[in-house]
Amino acid sequence: MTRDIGGRPGDLPIGDPFRHPALFYSGDREYLDGTLSFVRAGLEAGDPVAVAVPGRNLDLLRAALGQDATAVHMVDMCEEGRNPGRIIPAVLAAFADSHRAAARVWLIGEPIL
Repeated sequence: MTRDIGGRPGDLPIGDPFRHPALFYSGDREYLDGTLSFVRAGLEAGDPVAVAVPGRNLDLLRAALGQDATAVHMVDMCEEGRNPGRIIPAVLAAFADSHRAAARVWLIGEPIL
């Protein structure tokens, strides 16, 4: 079952600087159904997009995005997420901070289990 907790990007009230939805998925199809539209929406908006997920899911997204994958900052959480205390400051916040001039930054983060 796939479930998105939170709203859709356009549902944010004006002035709401942060949204943190969760995606529960079962299998590759549900994973791609739940992530590709988010990544593509960020790219279409011209905003910076980062995906920090375990290698297998990173490979799925890269293949599904095709040429668009070159516009996405991809991080393998099997490498960068070994220390959970580094995920927010060294991976997600570092990407957001490096794009301070952007109106919006789109991030997908998935820790290793």
